[in-house]
Amino acid sequence: MKNLKTSLKDQRIVFLGTGTAGVGISDLCRVGFERGEISEEEIAKKMVFLDSKGLVYKGRAGVDSNPQKKQVALQKREMDFYGFTGDANLVEVIKKVKPTVLVGTTAVGGSFTEEAIREMAKHCDRPVILPFSNPTSLAECTAEEAIRWTDGRGIVGSGSPFDPVEYKGKTYYIGQGNNVFIFPGVGLGAMVSTSRIITDSMFLVAADAMAECVSEERFNSGAIYPKAQDLRHVSSTIAKAVVREAMRLRYGRIIKDTDVNDIVDAEQWYPEYCEYLAPKDARL
Repeated sequence: MKNLKTSLKDQRIVFLGTGTAGVGISDLCRVGFERGEISEEEIAKKMVFLDSKGLVYKGRAGVDSNPQKKQVALQKREMDFYGFTGDANLVEVIKKVKPTVLVGTTAVGGSFTEEAIREMAKHCDRPVILPFSNPTSLAECTAEEAIRWTDGRGIVGSGSPFDPVEYKGKTYYIGQGNNVFIFPGVGLGAMVSTSRIITDSMFLVAADAMAECVSEERFNSGAIYPKAQDLRHVSSTIAKAVVREAMRLRYGRIIKDTDVNDIVDAEQWYPEYCEYLAPKDARL
């Protein structure tokens, strides 16, 4: 969102998949929407879910008896708002919701169809397409398909690794949404702060900190995640943000803000050791 010059509160998100991954992502999105001071009524319109049977809504068979589906199901108010009268497939949902972000956690390869992606690209100048399932064979679409079907306008992040995509003379680098960018920094921040708990807001500031590590040049090349080679810097940046969030919440020790950076840097481990040499007369 940083390089798009927009914010989370301006997004409409369609999720394909109602398992632990999809619902977990939506939980953190909800925290982000709440941080943007959006009302519960508006948040309910911001995220729409589909499963293998289509649109997830209250009263549909198999929804109310499933805790995860029930949690994210559209209520009558949202159904009326979008003009849904019952079951709807992905293309029909995209036509009505006009999402800016499409998240896939189905583990069903090819479930982001060309028709669906092209429909999304009709109303969104820079559609964010996130086929998060892995391995690669189970990705909702390939990076090349997402780029081609959006005529190069798609912003793609994947759960599986993809090679760079060549399209109309431009090379697009695809960022892999791996939690390795987040958990080392969150763990280090929790240890430095001695926080009693790790909150959703800590993961939110971690995401913000990671985004700050993506240069405009890298974003313009298509990547929405930092380089893997920058992991130490990314982890350090995240840890500092987590320490400050822990202090804001009064969940850990209080450190002078001016000291946070130096303390975090000092706590990082480097795999460097002294060289040990055996005596010349030692028996090996």
